[in-house]
Amino acid sequence: MESALNILRGHSMRDSPGDLRKMPFRQQLPPAAMPSPKTVRVVRRHHKMKQYISGTFTRAVAVLLIATWGCTSGSAPSASESAAPATDRTVLPLAEPSYPAITELDVRKATAPPLFQVKAPPGAPNVIVILLDNLGFGATKPFGGVINMPTLERLAKDGLIYTNFHTAPLCSPSRMALLTGRNPHSVNMGSVSEISTAFPGNSTVRPNSKAPLAEILKLNGYSTAMFGKSHEFTPWETGLTGPFDRWPTGSGFERFYGVLSAEADNFAPVLHDNLTLVDVPNDPKYYYPTDLADHAISWIRTQKSLTPDKPFFIYYASPGTHAPSQVPTEWRDKYKGKFEMGWDKYPRGNPRAAKASGHRPAQHAAHAETYAEGDA
Repeated sequence: MESALNILRGHSMRDSPGDLRKMPFRQQLPPAAMPSPKTVRVVRRHHKMKQYISGTFTRAVAVLLIATWGCTSGSAPSASESAAPATDRTVLPLAEPSYPAITELDVRKATAPPLFQVKAPPGAPNVIVILLDNLGFGATKPFGGVINMPTLERLAKDGLIYTNFHTAPLCSPSRMALLTGRNPHSVNMGSVSEISTAFPGNSTVRPNSKAPLAEILKLNGYSTAMFGKSHEFTPWETGLTGPFDRWPTGSGFERFYGVLSAEADNFAPVLHDNLTLVDVPNDPKYYYPTDLADHAISWIRTQKSLTPDKPFFIYYASPGTHAPSQVPTEWRDKYKGKFEMGWDKYPRGNPRAAKASGHRPAQHAAHAETYAEGDA
């Protein structure tokens, strides 16, 4: 759990599933859809670099971390657990078993059937998905940039790195593709939610037959929580009377803390706690990304204190480099002068460094070097 807390602390600015596309809500769930333990995946893609790290998608994906921490939800399965028949998870929600009627009238002689509880598979890992909005491919040190991110660097070194992530070049479709495992048009998110229409593929109304990842994991015995930006439904559904079907808490997340807009003021965001609009804390040093990290860390500690044997899934989507560009002075000062060459020239120093670090495929680095030298 400490690994999970450490990466979230990095966002607090205090310290340096199988193929889901074919699975309607009550159709088959491949066994491979459950995440494997002890894997760390880092997925990245080129996009314009800005200056700070956190976040989610806006116009395009920047960096995506999918981490399944080595600290699994509980101890290794016992011999009795291993010998027990596997739960059939091909249909969700899991069906409650039926038992013959109890005909014994004497309560002292009657035996109650086992209590039905949905539990995750033995050894199921804790999962944290972190979206870094608009962060360029070569912005951070692990990929040849100058932004110091020691936790990301450690994950990149010890985990798996993917270099080909297909995404829609817009915020809402990218998020919906990630959260459902489907082409965004198939879940009616063909564009950003603010410009939705009644045409098929662009209504922003997710069909009931398309199950979100969080719902799948929750129905498999996970605790689920989301912290950050939710931009997956239309503005006219964000009012006090809903409908709430497509809010985070209606999409499989048992806990939500964040904003419901494309962008938010990092010093005075419009916050929601689950379905309730809440005030920003009365703190002159308040900073939204730090607040998100604090809530996520607190939730993890609570979840592991009260339900230590239950795995968790967190979708952490902080504002990151998305507009407005608002960073506390002390963090701006750390990088003063490091970007004065301008964004158009900054990447030219990255290809060789990224190639040398082993975090960029040779063919990608070669192409970037050719471009940089030819354009010099």
